[in-house]
Amino acid sequence: GARLEETLELLGIEGWREAITSRLSAGQKQLLAIAATLAMKPQVLVLDEPLSDPLR
Repeated sequence: GARLEETLELLGIEGWREAITSRLSAGQKQLLAIAATLAMKPQVLVLDEPLSDPLR
């Protein structure tokens, strides 16, 4: 939806919307999952190792 598009654009990964997930790296998949979660506007978001960079 529109919120997902907005979130992908905010993160600079709007080109990944149509990506084949099997071709994405583990870090890219992680960032895409975070974007999808943020698009749902959760009240609370619990992250494991929030300071690690999934795309180093």
